[in-house]
Amino acid sequence: MSPLSFDPDRFKEPAVSHLRRDLPLLRPGQTVEEALAAIRSHGLGERVIYFYVTDEKGRLLGVVPTRRLLTAPLEAAVGSLMVGNVVSLRDDATMLEVFEAFHAHKLLALPLVEPDGSLEGVIDLGAISEDLFDTEARIQADAVFEAIGFELGRIRNLSSAQVMLIRLRWLLVTMASGLVCALLAAGFTATLAAGTSLAFFIALVLALGESTGMQTMTVTLQALHGIKPGRQWLLRSLAREVRVAVPLGLVAGLLAGSVVYLWLREPSTALILGSAVALSIGSACVVGLSVPALLHAAGLDYRIAASPTTLAITDVLTLSIYFLIASALIR
Repeated sequence: MSPLSFDPDRFKEPAVSHLRRDLPLLRPGQTVEEALAAIRSHGLGERVIYFYVTDEKGRLLGVVPTRRLLTAPLEAAVGSLMVGNVVSLRDDATMLEVFEAFHAHKLLALPLVEPDGSLEGVIDLGAISEDLFDTEARIQADAVFEAIGFELGRIRNLSSAQVMLIRLRWLLVTMASGLVCALLAAGFTATLAAGTSLAFFIALVLALGESTGMQTMTVTLQALHGIKPGRQWLLRSLAREVRVAVPLGLVAGLLAGSVVYLWLREPSTALILGSAVALSIGSACVVGLSVPALLHAAGLDYRIAASPTTLAITDVLTLSIYFLIASALIR
């Protein structure tokens, strides 16, 4: 088979049927010398592109490129050489998902893991073309990745009705959040009646929250490209985002409150708006980071789902903060 020829039916096959399980596995505590001895003892199997590192329970920890292993000092620890955040797929993935991952990350092999993180096996580009690893065909790897992208684009050439249904489900999320916001407004009619000028600034509070959430979401989508976010990544990213969100919210809240006070000369309204803006911007930053990361971890199409979901959650959260602060301060 040519490395540029594909059987369309292969996209539907379970990836696990193409797995290789004959690869040697390394441990993070091994030295390079011990790892090489273990590899010689186990054998290389059919093909080795990357060496994978697992713990005692077989859970995937990282990957060591072959060149890095062979050129490292013999006394170096494998754990110091491995790359964490390995791009991997679930063991129930289809070949379509495998093709998409190969195309997106330009990798020659991908590990498949069980729900508990245990390494099930590895699938490589040989599952697409057995000829790819021949000497002459190896130079065509870039062409293979381009061809995979072409095939994916062709099979995703959906009908208008199919595209409409895909987009509709996420518009329903936005519609649901709008209805929840309407119910919130209805539940705080007494608060709005007591402070009539509060209604003037609902659109402002929502706009600031949405803008902040979308900014953070866009940055997060870029950061997620090519990595598999774990708990440590999420915690580090949240800590970094909080360090940005707190001063950003305070400055925006102070500006908004000052403008309202100079305009209306209503200290309570200025305090309510300033506090709500500060808190909503801070929470929107957290939402903008968490939503795409959690969607990615859940295996959903976070590129499509992140935007409407972030907006929906941000709107409900922002309006809740605004009305709760207003009801607490207006007696």
